[in-house]
Amino acid sequence: MDKIKSSLIEQSIIGFPEGKEVSYFNAHIKIVHRIFQYAVEIELLDKNPVKVKRRKGEVIRKRFLNEEERRIFLEGCKKSRSPYLYQMAYISLQSSMRVGEIRKLRREDIRDDCIIHIRRGLQKQKKPSRSLNGGLSRFF
Repeated sequence: MDKIKSSLIEQSIIGFPEGKEVSYFNAHIKIVHRIFQYAVEIELLDKNPVKVKRRKGEVIRKRFLNEEERRIFLEGCKKSRSPYLYQMAYISLQSSMRVGEIRKLRREDIRDDCIIHIRRGLQKQKKPSRSLNGGLSRFF
């Protein structure tokens, strides 16, 4: 373990495919860093050799579900034993909200015109309102 140096890690990352998305690269760096950090915590290493800076750049969303895929996905959610899976999946697909944001929703957060005011988001900053195109009323 002591033979692993930051220069060795940097060399292995230099060969990382350039065509890959920035978040893909950064996710790998984060995992490698955590592994070595654990080795430090259990005293296999004195210090974490991962010093590689994360890449910056535009995060690109490559693919979205088409209408047929959305329909199949929601039908599968309806068949689930979970009474809330379909509702959460529907709201997420319509609004792009994350599960944590959906779980914190209260009835008073949703206006009659199906505009959601996110007051209790995952982060402390104020979240914008999101529209559900009129589809949320069937759940309340």
